[in-house]
Amino acid sequence: MRKCIFLSIVIAFSFKSKAQYYPYYSTNGQVLNTITTAVPFVSITSNASQFGQGEVGVVANDYNYQSAMHSNPALLSRGNKIHGASINYTPWLSNLVPNIKLADAYGFFSVDSNNTIGFKSTYFSLGDVVVTNINGNNSSAVKPYEYLIQLSYSHNFSKNFSIGISPKYIFSDFINKSYAGANYHYGKSIAADLGLHYRYKIYQSEKIKITNNTGLAIQNVGSKMSYNNSGRSDFLPTNLALGSMITTIYTVDNTIKLGLDISYEANKLLVPSPGSTYVNYNNGYYNTAGVFQGMLQSFSDAPGGKQEEWNEVIHKVGTEARIIFNQDIILAARAGYFYESKYKGNRKFATIGAGITCYGLQLSIANILPVERQSSPLANTFSFGISYTSGLKF
Repeated sequence: MRKCIFLSIVIAFSFKSKAQYYPYYSTNGQVLNTITTAVPFVSITSNASQFGQGEVGVVANDYNYQSAMHSNPALLSRGNKIHGASINYTPWLSNLVPNIKLADAYGFFSVDSNNTIGFKSTYFSLGDVVVTNINGNNSSAVKPYEYLIQLSYSHNFSKNFSIGISPKYIFSDFINKSYAGANYHYGKSIAADLGLHYRYKIYQSEKIKITNNTGLAIQNVGSKMSYNNSGRSDFLPTNLALGSMITTIYTVDNTIKLGLDISYEANKLLVPSPGSTYVNYNNGYYNTAGVFQGMLQSFSDAPGGKQEEWNEVIHKVGTEARIIFNQDIILAARAGYFYESKYKGNRKFATIGAGITCYGLQLSIANILPVERQSSPLANTFSFGISYTSGLKF
C-alpha cells in the first residue's frame, strides 16, 4: 500500500504551510514567526539549472534563458533573437512521502532582437491523501493538485537594460471539493511577475572578459486566495528578489573558452508577518489587509522589530564553472547554498548540479544536500531538465 500522509503535514514540510496562521512566540529573546501563504508551490524552483546554483535565478549568464520563465521575465530579451523550449521534473519530498511531484513545460520565441514572448505551464501533484472520518477510519482517497498557466513578455531597451512581465493564472484543488462540501471551493487567483535586468562590461582584454548583470523582480503579485465562503483569504507568496552575478570568460584559443559565474540573490516575502494586524478566526489567525497594503507593511510590521525583518531575508549563493568548445558544446558544473533563518522556516541546504549543452540542446540535473544534522524532508530531492535554445551568442 502506498504511504499516505495528511495533507496539512505534507505542505508544512514542503515549503510554507498554507494552513491557519498562528501567533508568534519567543524563545531565547528571538521570535519564532514563520510567514505562511497560499499556493507555496509557485515559489518552488523547477528549473534544474537554477536549482543547482542555490536557486539563484533573478540573474543568469548569457546562455541561460530558462530562469526567465520562473524568476525574472526581463531575462528573456537581451538583444538576441532566440527561441527555445524546456521540460523540468522534480519529485518533491521523496524522503517523506511518495508521489508528490512538480513538473513544468515552457517555450519562448523572439519576435525580433528586442522583443520576446514566452508561455509556461506548471503542475504540482500533492500525491495520494487518505481522508479519515470522525472515528479515524479511512473514508476516501483524494488526489489534490495545483497548477499555473503563465504568459511572459520582455522588451530590450538597449544593450544594457531590459524589462519583463509575466501574468499568470493559479488554480488550487488543495481542499478536495467533493469531500469538503458545498461551503468549500477551488482556490483561484490572477497574479503577475515584474522584472528588471541590467548588464554591463567591467573589463575586457584579448583573453579575458568580465561582465556583471543585476536583476530585480517582484513575483506573484495578485489577488488573495480563499477556499471557503467564510470571507477568509490568504496571501500569495509575493516575493521581492534582488541579485547580481559576476561572469569571467577566459579564451584559451580559437576553440576553447572557460567560464565562471559567481552570483548572490536576496529574497523577501512581501507578506505581513503573523502577529502584526492579524485577526482571531476560529482559533486561527489571518490577515485582513489588502494585497498592496500587505506588501508595503511587510517591510516594517514584524513584531520582533528590525532584527526580525532582517531574519525574513533569504540568502542564496550560486556558482557555475564551464568549458565551451567551438561555441557549440558546453560542459557545466554547478553548486550553491540556500539559507533561511531558523526563526523563519529554517531551510538550509547546499545544491550541486551539472549540465551538458550540445548545439543548443541542454540536459541538466541538480540535487539538494541538507546541511543540518537532523533528517531533512528535502534530503535527496533532485531536479531534472531538458531544454533547447537556438540563437545563443557567447
